[in-house]
Amino acid sequence: MAKDKSARAKPAERDASEVRATVEAALDRHGFPFELEVGRAFRGARFFVQHAVLYSDPETKKVREIDVVATETLRLQDAKPDDPSLQLTLTVECKRTAKDAWVVFSSPRSLSAVSASLMGLPGRVAAVVLGTYASETAFQAPLSLFAIGQRAGHGIQAIQLDNQSQSPGAYDAVRSALNAAEAFTAQFERRFRSALPRRGSPTIELFAPVVLLDGSLFEYSLTEAGKPVLSEIDRAHLLWYQSGAPAPVVINVVRRSGLDAFLKDVAEDTDRLRKGVLPSLREIVTKFSSQVASTPD
Repeated sequence: MAKDKSARAKPAERDASEVRATVEAALDRHGFPFELEVGRAFRGARFFVQHAVLYSDPETKKVREIDVVATETLRLQDAKPDDPSLQLTLTVECKRTAKDAWVVFSSPRSLSAVSASLMGLPGRVAAVVLGTYASETAFQAPLSLFAIGQRAGHGIQAIQLDNQSQSPGAYDAVRSALNAAEAFTAQFERRFRSALPRRGSPTIELFAPVVLLDGSLFEYSLTEAGKPVLSEIDRAHLLWYQSGAPAPVVINVVRRSGLDAFLKDVAEDTDRLRKGVLPSLREIVTKFSSQVASTPD
C-alpha cells in the first residue's frame, strides 16, 4: 500500500538564531566581512571606494569581478573646469585564508628605486606621461607603491598547512589584481587617445594592483652566505614579468596587520604626486601628447 505523502515527516525548521549563525559562518569563510573592512579602511583614507567592480579580463576576454577599486583624484586648489587632474586607482583583490600560508620568494634587487617606480606603472600612456617627466625633472622620489626595497619578490606560492601541498590561491589573487589594473589601464588609454585631437586628456590615471591577505605571509630569501631565511612579513613588493612586456609590474601584497601602515605610505605617495607632479600637469600633458599619440596601440 502506497504511503500517504502528507504523512511524511517534515524537516525540522531551523530557529532564527541557528540560521543567523550559519549565514555568519558562511560569510566569514568566504571573506566578505574582510572585503567590507578593506573598503572601509580605504574610505577612511579619503579614497572613493567601489565594491565588486566588473571588468573584461584581458587574458580570457571574460567578464570578471575585482573585490575593491579605490580611487583618489588630485586637483589643484584653484583648478579650472578644464584643468587636467591626476587620479590614482588601486585594484584590490582580498583573500582570507586560514588553510594556506603565502610565501614570497625574494632576492637582492638589481633595479634603481626610480626605475622600479616607473616600471610599476601599468600601461604605456602613464609611463610615457609621468615616466619621461620624472626622469627629466627633480621628481625623483620613488612612490612607495612602486619602489623596491633591498629585496624584490619574484615569485609567490600558497602552501596548504594540512598537507604541505601547493595551492593556486596566491597566484590567482595576484593575477586578478593585475588583470583588473590592465583592463582599466586599457580603458584609460582609449579615452586618452580619443581626447588628444581636442585638448588632451583632462585626467592622467595611474593604476596599481594590490592583494590584501587576511592570513599568514612569509618571505623566503638567502643570506649572502647562502643560508635560507624564512621571515614573517606584513608587506611585499612583487615584480611580475608579463610575457612580451619590456619591464615588470610591481604588485603590492599586504597582510591585514600591515593595512594601516600601507595606507599611510599611500597617503605619502599622493602627497608626493600632489607636490611634485600636479602643479605641472598641464605642461606634462601638452608636452607628451604628441609622443603618446605616436605610440602604437
